[in-house]
Parts: sequence; structure tokens; C-alpha cells
Amino acid sequence: MISNQLIKLPKSLQNDCLGFCTTRGIDISDLLLGTLQILLHRYSDQKIIFIGSLSNQISQNKKNRSLDSIKWIKGDTFSSISFENSIQQNSSNILDSKTELSDPLETLLESLQPKIETTSSAYYKVFFNFSENKKTENQTANSPNLTRSLESISNLYLNFNFSETNGNIEGFGQCNVDLWDSKALERMALHFVELLKAGIKTPEKSISQLPLLTPGEFDQLTIRWNQTQSEFSNNLCVHQIFESIVEKRPDAIAASWENKELTYKNLNIQANQLAGYLKAKGIGPNKLVGICVEKSFDMVIGILAILKAGGAFVPMDPSYPSDRLEYIFKETNSPILLTQKELLEKLPFQAETTICLDQLNKKLSQHPETNLNTVGVPQDLAYVIFTSGSTGQPKGILLRHDGLCNLINSSNKLFKVHPESKILQFSSFGFDVAVWEIFTALLSGGALVFSGKKSLFSILELPKIINEKKITLAMLPPSLLSILPNPGFSSLETIVAVGERCTNENVERWSKGQNFFNGYGPAEGHVTVTACLTNESKNFRQLGPTIGRPLDNVRVFILDKELLPVPIGIPGEMHLGGVCIANGYLNRHKLTQEKFINDPFSDSPEAQLYKTGDLARYLPNGEIEFLGRADNQIKIRGFRVELGEIESTMNALPTIARAVAILRNDSKQNKILTAYFIPTTNETHLSEVQLQKALEKKLPEFMIPQTFVKLDDFPLSPNGKIDRDALPEPTKIQLSKNIEKRDPTWLKDFLNR
Repeated sequence: MISNQLIKLPKSLQNDCLGFCTTRGIDISDLLLGTLQILLHRYSDQKIIFIGSLSNQISQNKKNRSLDSIKWIKGDTFSSISFENSIQQNSSNILDSKTELSDPLETLLESLQPKIETTSSAYYKVFFNFSENKKTENQTANSPNLTRSLESISNLYLNFNFSETNGNIEGFGQCNVDLWDSKALERMALHFVELLKAGIKTPEKSISQLPLLTPGEFDQLTIRWNQTQSEFSNNLCVHQIFESIVEKRPDAIAASWENKELTYKNLNIQANQLAGYLKAKGIGPNKLVGICVEKSFDMVIGILAILKAGGAFVPMDPSYPSDRLEYIFKETNSPILLTQKELLEKLPFQAETTICLDQLNKKLSQHPETNLNTVGVPQDLAYVIFTSGSTGQPKGILLRHDGLCNLINSSNKLFKVHPESKILQFSSFGFDVAVWEIFTALLSGGALVFSGKKSLFSILELPKIINEKKITLAMLPPSLLSILPNPGFSSLETIVAVGERCTNENVERWSKGQNFFNGYGPAEGHVTVTACLTNESKNFRQLGPTIGRPLDNVRVFILDKELLPVPIGIPGEMHLGGVCIANGYLNRHKLTQEKFINDPFSDSPEAQLYKTGDLARYLPNGEIEFLGRADNQIKIRGFRVELGEIESTMNALPTIARAVAILRNDSKQNKILTAYFIPTTNETHLSEVQLQKALEKKLPEFMIPQTFVKLDDFPLSPNGKIDRDALPEPTKIQLSKNIEKRDPTWLKDFLNR
């Protein structure tokens, strides 16, 4: 079925177009075709655009051109060129072909054999036709070949047809609705007119800076779809909200661990006494305090105590290598480290004061059980989370009380968390989702359920824990949900898929019997900034369920490189605004300036946007579809990883001359972290086992490549850089051996989060 869309050019714009062409000595067809090329470039960010033409009047150089042959117009040099220069340069940039219109597209491309790097270009199935409504010697009004060709291409491709009669320009687009969205064609027609209008008005302006959106679209994307304002306790800090819950539910269970339970009242008392101790040690507003503990009551007591004393906690996962823990602690310049006696051997570095939380009973009894009168404001730091860094070292993200309070308030409302809720504490202590789990429970009056650490190692134990502990809310990575048995959970009310891309299979398996949400958010946005309630009744999309809409007081903008909003359906980089975004990076002023920029859509000069580096697009219904990373940052098992950190660590090994890490898919589309390396001259027999053991001392388990490929040299692109796309596929996948060796508890490392 063919859909037709009128392209309306106001009479004033038509006159301006004709005047533009007359003064520059070009045909109106050149202007219209060039504008279409620019539009496709802006849509795709491709540097080379091919458009097929059915016209013998593309440019003034029309000799010996058959009406029934296709001309492929190569439009390039799009980077920073002005509108005027782009139109003039591309008016003569035509590739000839003697191929007939009836030939298939593959034959056309084979005939053309353009001398370009096809990996960086796109052949668009887009055709342009321009005609003057007057007969010429070589043209008849009823050419049967032309009619058949037009009908054939209309069934397969996207067509733009223009005509001019005595200065009156008419245009319409055609598409096959089985292949193209007719609404998208309608929007494209509007964007074509807006682009043409802006180009004629300011021909000296760079084509990358010309607006595409109509005023209504701009308002929709920047204002209406970001009307998320909602009141929350923005005058309180996290621990103050917790204290208000204690007053309402003093005898309710705040946390359970193995066979022990801790009431809100007792938790508050222990946290108050530890807070008094920390305050006496000099902890106050915005002072960072490292805390390295196993999953236990000590975790929540320590976190609350640090907040009550006015400080900000820095979670340090004890499963990390000692070198990584030492780097994190030194980076914080923290005067105090909270830990447990059994972990001291793993922490060889010295803190000014090291406090073992399991040996403090006598010292804490000297401090009051009542809440402290700590001076603090919601804009103070609440915690610093360290994630993988592209420089080869983890980077600390500075996160405030108000952002965390807003996250808990908005997500608890969306997920319908209530005082009787039981939230599973699943994530590792060094992962920001753990912060979300802890305060989802403690700021709602619900119970935080610590499952014994070892019980999570077996895939068979987690369902048992959910049933026995009557878990109502679990936040789990999609990769785990893909393999976790689903026997049906009578208590489970909500599952939130977080940390990585959610799949349609996840939806099919987990949306029955409970609410299933797909959540998205970087650590710089306080864990989660958008979410979508999804189920089988929704139309499945190829990339999986959408990530929904922004949470309360979160603003999302999908922008191009010029920070202009991209149209609906067009990919762009996600930018976050509102109370959710962090203060920046610890001791990384340059990186903070690069990633946290002025908000061009806010009237406040202090407002900022965070550049996520994630690609996404808006769908017509206002939901957001996540497309992937725009750089070399990836997610593995829910952990955000900079490939640069893995590469830097490998390159620092004395046995490695050079290394590159990429994420590949195996035959079953499982993500496989693969390292390619060139050994030093005297290490030609370097083995995978040796590399793994060396990296285990430097990197967390989830960052160690699952397979290694030794090369004599790396494939290079024409500009001399490593061509990652040309790296060979591994001949074997080490992961398969690891799975067999670890069975039946091979998920130990996977679930050690």
C-alpha cells in the first residue's frame, strides 16, 4: 500500500527559493535535491548520502542523459559546510549509470562501484524526481517506461517528487506503508520545509545548526514531554526522612539478615550512637567516609550513621581487588574507613582511623541513642559511587541528598512500594543499585531483606529466597532474569529490570503475575531516571521494551551534536536535567566540565545537563527507546565498564605490548568480553591463564575478559587507528569452559554483585 504526503511550500517560500537559485545560477531542482540530502544527513549523521533520481533535469549539465536511467547523487562534505556551499557543491556531484530502472538495486550498486569506504556510508533507498510541466524533444507526457519505473520504485522505496509550472512549485512524498511509517513521512515533509526555510533565510549558516523542528514539535520535545514537576520532601535530607519513618513505625522490621531481624527503632539507635562516634572523630557535612563491609546489618547501620553525622558514604565492595579498593579510598581522601575485622587482611592500606563495626559495642554505648542535631542541607553530598573510568582508573560520582530523595519518592510511587513491602537486597555494595534498594525500603517503612551472601551463588537458591522471605520487590539485571527459573511467586508484586538492556524474552517470562518495569539510568542520574511498565499486551519492538518516560522532576532531552533536539524517531544522545543529576566527578574537573554542561532549555543560568553518552530516540507516543552506547563504554551484568580501563590495565602488564578490548556476541547472542593483545618480544608463549591471573589482581571479576586473542599486529583504518570492526572473531570462547567447570554453582562470580 502506497501512502502519499503533500509537501506544502508556502508561496512566499517558493518565491524566496526561486530568487535564491536565480542569484546563484542554479536550478530549483538542485536546491530541492540538496535540501533533501542535508535532511537525510541530519537524520542519520552519515557523511555520504546517495539518492537515486528519475529526472534528466537534476543540473544544468543534461546532455546525453536518458530519461529512463538512474543517477545516484553523492552528497558529502557535510561536516561544517554552510547551506549555500552545500547546495552549490552538490549540484554537480553526480555518479552516472547506464543501468535501466527496471534493474534491481543490487545491480545498480554493482554497476556504480563507488570509490568510497562503504563501511562509513549508507545507500538510502530514497529517490528524487523533478519535472517541469512542459514537453521537450526527449520527453513525452505518457512515457510507458517512466510510468512502470515510478510504479515499481513506489512499491519498494521512499520517493520525493517535485514539479514546477510557471514558478509554482509542488511536491509530494510517497512510501510503502509496509516498509515506512506514514506518520514519519508526514513529519519528514514538515522537516523538509522547515530546513528549506531556514537555509534560504540564513544560507551562510552551517547545515548542522539549521533547525528542523516545527515550533509545535520543539515545544512538545522540550517542554510538554518534560513536564514532570512534582512535590517531594526537598527540604529534608535522606536520614531525616528515615527518622520520620522511625517515629511512625518504631517496631516494624527495617531489615532482616539470615535469621535475624532489626526494627526501625533499634536500627535508628545503633546508627545514632555510631553517628555520635563519627562526629566526635570530625565527620561533618560533605566529609567522605569509606565503608567496606559484607552484606549485613553493619551495611545499613554504617551508611545511616555517616549520613546522620553529616558525611557522605563511599561504598567499597570487599570483593574488589585490594589495589582497586586502595585507589578508591585514597582518591576520597577520607579520614575514616568503616569495615569489619575479617576484612582487615584484604585492606593493606592505612586509614587515619580504621573502625571495625563488629567490635564497637563498648565505645558506642557512650554516645546518645537520640537523633543528632546535625547541620545539613539537601544539596549536601549523600554518597560517592565509583564506576569504571576511561583513563584506566575508576571515577567517583558526587551525588546529593535531594537527588536520592527524589529518586526514592518518585520510584516508590511508580512501583507502589508500601510499608508492608519487602525489598530484596541483591546488588553488590559497590553498585549504585544497592543504594536504591536500601533506601527504597528504609524511606517507605518497608523491610530490606539481606539474603545470605552464599545463598545467591546458586541459581536455584534465589527463587527459594524470594518465596521464603516473601519478597514483594526485586531489582534484577535482565541477564539474570534470562536464566533465572520462574516457578511463580505468590508474594512478588514488582520486578524492575535494571543495569542493562531488557529483552522481549524478559517481558514474556516475567510480566505474568507481577508488574514488570524496565528501568534506565546512569549513576550520574541517581541510578534511575526513566521507567516503563511493560507486559505482553504491548507491541514488541526489535530492541526490546522501551525505557519509558522520565520520573518525577527529571528532564530528558535527546539532542544532536549541536545540542538541538532531534525529531521523533531520529537517534540522538540522551541528556539529563533536573534534580537527578550529580554534582560532577571527584577530583576530575576537566571531565566534569565536559560531561556537565549548561542547560540551553532552562531560564536558570545555574541549570545543567548531563551528557549520558547513550543513544536513544523518542517514539511518537512519548516513550523513549534506548539504542546503545555512543562510545566505548559498555555494560556487563549490569555494571558499567569503560573498555579504556581494561585496556589500560592490560597495557600496564609487563608481558603485553598492546591490548584492545571489545564486546562481541557469540552464536547465541551472549555478550562476550574479548581482549586482543600483542605480547612483548620475550613473551610469545603468553597464555590465557597467565593473563587472567595477572588481571585478577587488578580488576573486578566482571571486567576480566572471557576470552583472549593473540595477534601479531592490529588491523588499522586508513587514518592509522585500530580498526575494531576488522578484529577477527575468537576461535574459541573461554566462557564455555568456565561454565562447565563451575556448574552447578557457576553463577558465583556472576551473582557476586
